[in-house]
Amino acid sequence: MDTTLLDPQPAARLMASRALFDALAPSRADACHPAAQFAQAVARVVNGLVAHEVYANAASAASAGGLTPRQARANLARAAACDASPLAALFPAGLATRAFEQRWNALNEAARFGVATTVAAPGTRAAAIHRTPRTREEDNPLRAALSECCIEWLATRSAEDDPTGEQALVSLSLRLGQERGAAHEVAAYLYTEPEADLETCAAELAVTPRTLQRQLARGGLAFGVLRQAVRLTIAGQRLRSRAGSITATAHAAGFYDSAHLTHAWQDACGLTPSAYRAIATIARA
Repeated sequence: MDTTLLDPQPAARLMASRALFDALAPSRADACHPAAQFAQAVARVVNGLVAHEVYANAASAASAGGLTPRQARANLARAAACDASPLAALFPAGLATRAFEQRWNALNEAARFGVATTVAAPGTRAAAIHRTPRTREEDNPLRAALSECCIEWLATRSAEDDPTGEQALVSLSLRLGQERGAAHEVAAYLYTEPEADLETCAAELAVTPRTLQRQLARGGLAFGVLRQAVRLTIAGQRLRSRAGSITATAHAAGFYDSAHLTHAWQDACGLTPSAYRAIATIARA
């Protein structure tokens, strides 16, 4: 493994997982609707991070508002079951304990998380977690509980809760019962033609562009965001399997060039594509 990949990116803003941040929000009935779950999953693929100070402030406010670790864990479990983000995809179901440990610890060294979390023997009775804040603030018990829950979930989840295949968003849409919706049809087409624009996609589905936009909007989606999410999951699958160069991956996923992919990938998970690929190939199961 190239040890230079473990160096924190210079001058980078401290970040936190968007899935953890979302778990702090009060539960709403509409958030449990399959279409809303799919839209939120798409958003996490495109931008899976929030600023650490935003997450820390939200955790403090949630604690003061009475959100318990148990409630936050339930929120996180619901979100994690629909997580097709690049970060979650680093830890597929069935990954060996040692491989999980090495990937997780490498990720926490390479990424600029506000709290670096290291693990030993994750998903076992001997599991140990150590959290090191990268700021002078005290660690928040609610955030610590969510971090522990996240590690446990990823280390023990089943294949049914692992939307990381070649067409991850199509698989997730099917699991959520959205196969008759516009989002499912658009995603399925974009996996075959990731460069397609709104007009081309609408023509393929025999509707006008405006009608397609309205159909997607009913589910909380915009065409551009869904297309970006499809492109990123295509790129992620290739990066994890080392299928070609970064430039070839960018073109296969519908990006203009490697610089376009790199910018989008850093927004998605805070890493360069090459750093991500190196972590994804550590101790393959």
